[in-house]
Amino acid sequence: MDLNMQNNENNKIELPANHRRAFSSTLFLIEKMLTEIEELFAPNRDNMIEIRKDVNSEDREKILDAILAIKAELAQLNERYDLNKQQLTQSYFVNSRRTKIWELLHDSSVKRMNAYGTFPEELKATYENDIRQLLELVNKL
Repeated sequence: MDLNMQNNENNKIELPANHRRAFSSTLFLIEKMLTEIEELFAPNRDNMIEIRKDVNSEDREKILDAILAIKAELAQLNERYDLNKQQLTQSYFVNSRRTKIWELLHDSSVKRMNAYGTFPEELKATYENDIRQLLELVNKL
């Protein structure tokens, strides 16, 4: 057996670095998806998404219990394979999201929207002003 894949004295499994990164990314994405599912059952404060509550309370509890069990298993796998938590600073995260929002808004300009057909002339000024106001608010993030 390859030395990198043998269990060490702490009963940890040492994957090769490339496999550790791939597995770590997989577990990170799974955890992120589970958090998104949990958020479906939290009070909705979004303006652009309306969540239709079609899961009864019994099924909701089963789902949330399953998520807890899966997250516990993810924690064990993280420990077993000695995976490093991804480091994320709040300022980096906010800045990256602000930049992406800025790009999305610029891609929504009248000039860019003309790619979907001619933008109505009578709406251009109001629309561009709305985009500009939103950009000003986003820049405050």
